[in-house]
Amino acid sequence: MHVYCPTQKAVVLVGFLSPEKILVFPSQSVAYPGLHLENKALVPIYDQIMTHIEKHCLLNDLGKSFDLHPDFAEPLQCGEDLATLDLGSIKDLNEPLPRYLQTLPVLIRGMPKDRSRLPYLKAWQTLTGAPQQDIRAIEVKS
Repeated sequence: MHVYCPTQKAVVLVGFLSPEKILVFPSQSVAYPGLHLENKALVPIYDQIMTHIEKHCLLNDLGKSFDLHPDFAEPLQCGEDLATLDLGSIKDLNEPLPRYLQTLPVLIRGMPKDRSRLPYLKAWQTLTGAPQQDIRAIEVKS
């Protein structure tokens, strides 16, 4: 089954399972954590993400260790552009982990304190195994 991205840009949260069994994520942006890529409309998003991870994180042959969550694709407003937030994970990596990886709570804490956090909270909810629970987020004026 091929999955295609509906927007011109994609942001991918890719969790690497650390030796301590904690998911850590590379990021190219503080405001919108994750790996950012331009979508090629006729190429399945899985292939684009794999190529981008291998290039950005200096890894090779992720085919068997990379999983893309097929049911997770959230719209994300990145400044003026609309992007799609995808979620993936890499387990059983035979290479050293890339540098500069952060946990998802640390990445979310660094984001602007507005509604742009919601897709990331949904990603966190999916990773914790509770995607069906109704979670409400409110903005707190500081």
